Amino acid sequence: MTRFVFLADTHLGACPMGYQQQPGRPDRLADRLAALRRSIAEQGGADFIVHGGDLVDAVSEENLRAAVAEWARLSMPVRLCLGNHDLTDPDAINRWRTLAPDFFPGIRPEYTIATPDCAIHIVPNHWCERPYFWKDLQRAWFSDDQRAWLRAELRTRPDLPHILVTHSPVFGLPPEQTGFAAPYHAPEETFTRTVVGLSAEYPHVRCVLGAHNHLNSRVERNGVQYVTVSSFVETPYEAKWLEVQPHRLTMRTVRWAGESAADPYLPDHAYAQGRPMDRAFDLILR
Repeated sequence: MTRFVFLADTHLGACPMGYQQQPGRPDRLADRLAALRRSIAEQGGADFIVHGGDLVDAVSEENLRAAVAEWARLSMPVRLCLGNHDLTDPDAINRWRTLAPDFFPGIRPEYTIATPDCAIHIVPNHWCERPYFWKDLQRAWFSDDQRAWLRAELRTRPDLPHILVTHSPVFGLPPEQTGFAAPYHAPEETFTRTVVGLSAEYPHVRCVLGAHNHLNSRVERNGVQYVTVSSFVETPYEAKWLEVQPHRLTMRTVRWAGESAADPYLPDHAYAQGRPMDRAFDLILR
């Protein structure tokens, strides 16, 4: 069995956070990680953590060195899918490779985590015309090179379930979750078509994990689970726990990081935590 934690949007170095759904405290990340370490131990341990992006709020030597020091406290592998805030420097990729290489198992930001039970493909989406850089545009897309790389990886081990991790959500939050008139925080339709098309082309893709919107969501299309996770440093400090067993894939949302009753919470943004159906799934694999 493979067990891992999926979390995102820690925005280390933000003071304060810009976009948020619930009050965020990136300055208290050390406390959250200490609680996470205890919680993982109580759950019987995990094989690794996948960070879905925006690990830092902006790329700088100070933030990257602080990130290495903070996440090393967990004493377990932490793998990163770069988010837009992780790409605020035109030379961001080289700065990550130089200052924080342990977040990646190879030299490129796209890579596969291969386990006996599944294959997890990390593919950070682009945001503007210049790949691996973000300034202000929010146009999610994959390059031809990324799509070719991903197709090659998806052709390996089709007998196992495959999981795709990117930073952008694939779908907006449905009105049924938010009460709004239209889907909320949706990407451009071309990105949705790209990811859904790849999932249809390779039916052993069973789950797509995203972040960016600081919201828990789950949309199912043709047997594929499209999931996003809320910010790990926003009340109530949630993350995903995934288990892959032979013929079974499960996900649940857990308040890992020691929620305090004294921490502020915005009831009018309670949709960020999602409905019960948005917070878990139990998928039988055939």
